[in-house]
Amino acid sequence: MRTNKVAVVYAESLLTLGQEQDSLELFREEFSEVQRVFAEFPKLTDIYSSPQMNKKEKLSLVEKVFKGRINKNVLNFLKILIQKDRTSILDEIIYEYNGLLDKLQNKIHVYVKTAVPLEKAAISQLEKSLSSSSGMSPVIHNEVNSSILGGLIIQINDTVADKSVARELELLREKIITSNLRSEEIYEN
Repeated sequence: MRTNKVAVVYAESLLTLGQEQDSLELFREEFSEVQRVFAEFPKLTDIYSSPQMNKKEKLSLVEKVFKGRINKNVLNFLKILIQKDRTSILDEIIYEYNGLLDKLQNKIHVYVKTAVPLEKAAISQLEKSLSSSSGMSPVIHNEVNSSILGGLIIQINDTVADKSVARELELLREKIITSNLRSEEIYEN
């Protein structure tokens, strides 16, 4: 996702407020709930993000949907976005907030694809290894994809390490093809 400078400013403000109120994780959870509700009710998202909708109606709608369901500060933040015509960047703000919070907490997200779900012991071992090599606290996200056959594919930020059986078989296949081509050249000479 490309960085939106306005979203970063809002995220930094949220982070400051969260620190002042010792609510950093609460804000993360509450924004996750907001995103879940918007995903569950796409028409609500359309109304909230629409520049054609009346601000007063949007404020009323947000109040009805979220009052008593989320933290007062998060609700007020949603209202501020309405008043400032910034509702269309809510997801970007949440993304930036989560990134800033992870950085503050020294967390790094690690995406691991495996053919079968990782067992707790394997996750623990992977966390220890990554923690000692990176100096950060890894958060493991395990995605099961049977097409990789075995092994694993690890992604940290933009770096991917593919140690899957499917990839190893592909490399072996390429070696065999290259080897066969060389053999054919030798026989032709």
